[in-house]
Amino acid sequence: MASLLTLPLEILQQILAEIADSPPESTPLEYSVLSFNPKSTRRDIPALARLCRTCRTLREIAEPDLHRDIDISSANVKQLMSLFKCWKARPHCAHYTRRLKIEATSQIHEGSSRRATTPLISEDADLVSGIIQDLALKIRPDWYEHYWNINVLMEVAVLLAQNAEYVGLLFQDKRGIYRQPFDMIPEPNKTAKPLVFNNIRCLHLIQPGRGTMDEFKSVLDCARNLQELRLDICGDPTSVFTLPPNLTSLVLWRTNLSARHFQSMTSNFTMLRHLELVLDGSSREALILTAIAKHCETLTSLILLSGKTLPFAKLKTLHKLEFLTTSVETVQPGDLLGSLPSSLRELRILEETDGGTTQDPRAWFKEFHADLDVRAGNLPKSMAIWKIFHYRRIDEASTLTCCNWDHRFWRKMM
Repeated sequence: MASLLTLPLEILQQILAEIADSPPESTPLEYSVLSFNPKSTRRDIPALARLCRTCRTLREIAEPDLHRDIDISSANVKQLMSLFKCWKARPHCAHYTRRLKIEATSQIHEGSSRRATTPLISEDADLVSGIIQDLALKIRPDWYEHYWNINVLMEVAVLLAQNAEYVGLLFQDKRGIYRQPFDMIPEPNKTAKPLVFNNIRCLHLIQPGRGTMDEFKSVLDCARNLQELRLDICGDPTSVFTLPPNLTSLVLWRTNLSARHFQSMTSNFTMLRHLELVLDGSSREALILTAIAKHCETLTSLILLSGKTLPFAKLKTLHKLEFLTTSVETVQPGDLLGSLPSSLRELRILEETDGGTTQDPRAWFKEFHADLDVRAGNLPKSMAIWKIFHYRRIDEASTLTCCNWDHRFWRKMM
C-alpha cells in the first residue's frame, strides 16, 4: 500500500473530509478478509483490512487487493458463510477475486453418522439456497443436513467468483451416500441459458475417495476456455466425453485411464504442451503411449508414472519432447534409452513412487548406467539426466500444493 503522502491531494482531502464528517460504514469483524487468506505472508494485509474500516475512499482502494486472492485451508462452514455474507453485503468484492483456493475440513470420522457435524442454521441455509435459486440452478432441499454440505458451499463460492482465473478445490472424502460435485449445474442442452465460467484458465480438483472423471463433466463443460486442468484421485470415466479443447497442460493423478478413453477425451486438443499421468497399474495401459503420441506436434513435457512396466517404443515419435520424467517401475532401462527422441533436454528418473517399488533401484540403475555407456553416441546431445530420490505418496490427496522432489544431477551427455 502506497504511503498516504504519495496519494493525490484531492484523494487525501476526500479521505480527511469523510473521517471528519462521520464514521465509515462498518464491516463486521467476522466478515474480515483476513480469515479468507490465513497463509498470506504479505505484511500489508492487516493494514489493508484496517483501512477498509477507516473510510469509504480507502476501502474502495484496498478492497480489490484484499479479495484478489481467496485462500482458505481447512475450510469450515463458518468461514465460507462469512465469505458469502461479506459478498452479499458488497457484491462487487466477489468480482475482484482472481484466485480461489479452498480445502475442506473433514466433517466425518470413522464410525460416525453421515450427517453434518457442523450443520447450517436455517438462516444460512436459506441464504445459500437463495444464491443457487437466483442463478436458476437446483439442489436437493436437504443438502445442508449432510456431511458434504461443505462441498456445496465451495461450489457456490466458484459460482459467485465469476472472474476467478485459478480455482483449486479439495472436496470432502467420498463415503457412503454421496452427491457428485457441481450436480446443481444442468447439462448445457437442458437449459435456456447455460452457465459458463469463461474466465477460469486453471482448474485443480481433488476428490478423496474413489470417484470417476465423469463427476466433473458438468463444471468442465462450463469452462471451455480452460488452459490447465489437474484432477487428483479420479477413476476411469464410465462414459466417453471430451475435455475443453484449449488445454495446454493436463495432469491426471491416480487413474486407471485406458488408452481409448485418453484418446477420446483429448481428440480435440491442438495445443497440449505438458502432460502428467500417474497410472495405477491396470492391464489396459499398455497402449497409452500410442495415444499420447497423437500429440507429438505440440507436446514438450511429459511425466509418465505407472505401477507396472510399459512399452516405450512410441516415445521416439514425440519429436518435440524436451522434458521427460518416469520411474524405475514404469520402464526397463534398455527400452527407455532406446526410445528417447533427439529433442530431449532433460530426463528425470524416480527411484520409487506410491511409497514403494517392486523393482530394485540399485539393480535398475546399474543396468541403466551400463546401457548408457553403450548407447552414449546415439543419445540426445547435451541431455541432462537427473536421479530423483523422493516422491510424495500418490494415493493420498491431502493438499492442493504440488509436491517437491529431492533429486541430484546424474550425468550430462556431450
